[in-house]
Amino acid sequence: MSGPAIAVVEGARNDYPRVLLCDLLPSAGLFNEYVRTHDLRHAACVDVLAMNVCSLLQVDLQGVKEEEKRDAARWQVHELLDYSTEEAVLDVIEVPVLGEKNNSKTFAVAAPAATLRKRVELLVSTGMHLDAIDIPELALRNLLELFPNEPRGICLLWIREQTGLLVVCRGGTFYFSRSINIGLEQLRQTIPSSVENPPPENLQSELAGIVLEVQRSLDYCESNFRLPPVPKILLAACGEEPQGVREYLDRYLQADVVSADFRQVLDFPAEIEPSTVNFCLPALGAALRAGGRK
Repeated sequence: MSGPAIAVVEGARNDYPRVLLCDLLPSAGLFNEYVRTHDLRHAACVDVLAMNVCSLLQVDLQGVKEEEKRDAARWQVHELLDYSTEEAVLDVIEVPVLGEKNNSKTFAVAAPAATLRKRVELLVSTGMHLDAIDIPELALRNLLELFPNEPRGICLLWIREQTGLLVVCRGGTFYFSRSINIGLEQLRQTIPSSVENPPPENLQSELAGIVLEVQRSLDYCESNFRLPPVPKILLAACGEEPQGVREYLDRYLQADVVSADFRQVLDFPAEIEPSTVNFCLPALGAALRAGGRK
């Protein structure tokens, strides 16, 4: 499944938004037809960049004037991008350090200008009204904000076919993300979940790698943003969740690892499969913003 995901949400100002559409198209060539068929022309739209298109990089802008921050960030990331910063559209995100007034960490967001122009041209050609182009981390933040009773923060581990993405949020604020170079393809082997039948050695190595990346990220958030230990990690697999993966992660991570269930916070049509929901998570988060929530 490599086509675009599309979601439409109404009542985004309510506590329980209703999902009208949540689809994954087989190919990008069907996008225009889908927009026409579902009468989405002139609808407000928030686009989400693919993970491999945008870069989220921490920069040091302490003491830099507000009007000079983008230029300073551009200079700092010029050796970290595989294209010239002159060809990049760049913005900055300020993330507060908990309990420390006037103290924050800064991330630079960069994407190739040519790629953004093509996406804008495509969406405008459909007749849709493009409000914004977002990054996956902030779109997923919009979804995590819907989960109640998580005052210490919440973490999402979104596992796709080839890669994964870890996002840490608290109180509606995005704090940290980390790309994980392990996906469902590596985890698709059958994993016995009992202690007597541990995973194969090579798979244990893959899972241990995920545990290490996740725990490093949570420890970083505690030490750099002063966040309390995050108690819960939502595991969302873009496909069938491999047997035993959640159990392994839950055993070796300090936080509780649970299978993500977005029906707890969104009203979905009954026919939409959980795997489709997980494929469409960034689109759902963007639809919440398009509906006026963020």
